[in-house]
Amino acid sequence: MSRLLCGRVTRPRAPRLGQSAFVLVHRRLQCRFGVHVEGVRGRQQRKERVADLVLADGQLVGFVAVLGGFRGVGRDLADFRGQVEDPIRGVTVQVVCLTEARDIVLCVHVPSIGRLWHNDCSALSAGGPGSGVSERALGRPFCGGCERATMNHDRSRELYDRALSVMPGGVNSAVRAAIEPYPFFVESGDGGHVVDADGNRYIDWVMGLGPLLYGHDLPQPVESAVQSRVSEGPMFGAPTEIEVEHAEFVARHVPSVEMLRFVNSGTEATVSACRLARAHTGRDKIVVMQGGYHGAQETTLVEGEYDHVAPSSPGIPESFVEHTIAVPFNDEEAAQRVFEDHGDDIAAVLVEPILANMGIVHPVDGYHAALEDLCDDHGALLVFDEVITGFRVGGLGCAQSEFGVDPDLTTFGKLIGGGFPVGAIGGSAEIVEQFTPSGDVFQAGTFSGHPVTMAAGLESLRYAAENDVHEHIHDLGERLRTGLTEIVEDQAPEYTVAGTDGMFKVLFSRDAPAAFDDHCEGGCRQRDSCPRFDHCPKTGADVAAGETDRWRRVVWPEMKDQGVFLSQNQFESQFVTYAHTDDDVEETLDAYKNVL
Repeated sequence: MSRLLCGRVTRPRAPRLGQSAFVLVHRRLQCRFGVHVEGVRGRQQRKERVADLVLADGQLVGFVAVLGGFRGVGRDLADFRGQVEDPIRGVTVQVVCLTEARDIVLCVHVPSIGRLWHNDCSALSAGGPGSGVSERALGRPFCGGCERATMNHDRSRELYDRALSVMPGGVNSAVRAAIEPYPFFVESGDGGHVVDADGNRYIDWVMGLGPLLYGHDLPQPVESAVQSRVSEGPMFGAPTEIEVEHAEFVARHVPSVEMLRFVNSGTEATVSACRLARAHTGRDKIVVMQGGYHGAQETTLVEGEYDHVAPSSPGIPESFVEHTIAVPFNDEEAAQRVFEDHGDDIAAVLVEPILANMGIVHPVDGYHAALEDLCDDHGALLVFDEVITGFRVGGLGCAQSEFGVDPDLTTFGKLIGGGFPVGAIGGSAEIVEQFTPSGDVFQAGTFSGHPVTMAAGLESLRYAAENDVHEHIHDLGERLRTGLTEIVEDQAPEYTVAGTDGMFKVLFSRDAPAAFDDHCEGGCRQRDSCPRFDHCPKTGADVAAGETDRWRRVVWPEMKDQGVFLSQNQFESQFVTYAHTDDDVEETLDAYKNVL
């Protein structure tokens, strides 16, 4: 899909068309038109329709669209007349009438529409609506030689300037400001896309950094459950049935979980898991992975290696990290050495099944099984941090089912809350019931088990279980990673395509293999027979040693200009959702091809 324009409508009466977005679909002689309509009560609805393209003398000049039945729009819309004008291209949209069925009929004149396509626009003049012009002839997105409307970011700049006066760095989470020179501010989300404060529209692969399984459109059962809970009262300071139902659902689907404690974030979950592991074992040391991320907590914010670590942030006393040991991910020998030296003092190994916040690094075969054996042999707990991978990798069984590992504790976040703030700690009843009030390990929170979050999380996962949601996501993810692998092989053979299921990333590694025969096609799996095996990143340090400046200063901005929103640095994961489409994948692949 290639972006055609964004514009605003002038209108004489109350209901309005606002920030209408026009896009081109690369198939048949049609385009897709999207419009937001705001009714008299301020309720916004978005409609998309396929419209017939209009040709005159074999030349494309515009399209006609009929947008059907907008609920909540006042009667006086029948008298509405409005226009959208693009100041660069002179595109005009005229609302010509409202039918008895409340269908809005629009006539769109696009005098320069031919210049929006790459090169082979002349193919249109060879025929007409029935000429069989191919999708590829009609649809190659912009290349460097094509005319492109320049994105405007004035409103985002204004908002960022205001934000700098009242928020540190102008943001409430540091990664949001990783974009240079300043981040764009998002105004709304729509399916697999976001629209910024200046009306620019992007394919969104960031997806809130992980909490959105369905993109920006909740399925009706999820939306209804959330609205119902809100209408019953925001929260109560007392237990609700929905908490029990959600915990029961998770316990049925995640192999290692018998009991669950809900909290409010992934950070809170890992903090509580470390406390619980220490109390259960009577030991103090926690083993973490270099490059692993477990939230903004003192135990795991460390730098260094082995037992020579220091706080990675000011404000953390040295004494807080003296019980933290950092080892490289995927290094079984390092893990064995740690247990040989400190086995009687280790309370837990805290590990992400897949490093998902330092690029995406898949475990080598047998790595997690080795960690599980080491923990069992020395009486330590294996804690899987599935804040990112949970209910994404391996579907409802999470990554632990994918890898055949049975951790003692699991931390959750993101998807378990259906897009709302959440965290959770799950495991065997013997361990988890040591939390207060059934045990002595203190853990509490005002908003824990918030009924709105519980309803969103439960209905989101139920919908996934009943509608093959993960199958759709995994298929799209596989198609995207396979396409990226082909592009990388041809244009940047030193780079590594990483990810699995609904996650993907292009890692800007520096060394290329001598051959690509029999390589991992749908994302690096650390297969030792792959010709890339000795070159692909295996640790967080390997990812950090890549061309991170090229990603940040060159590739990310150019992908943004192509209408593709990627994670704000080389380390954060990118996510495929149920809302993404084949067109989103194809346009993203074309953008990567142009940029790389």
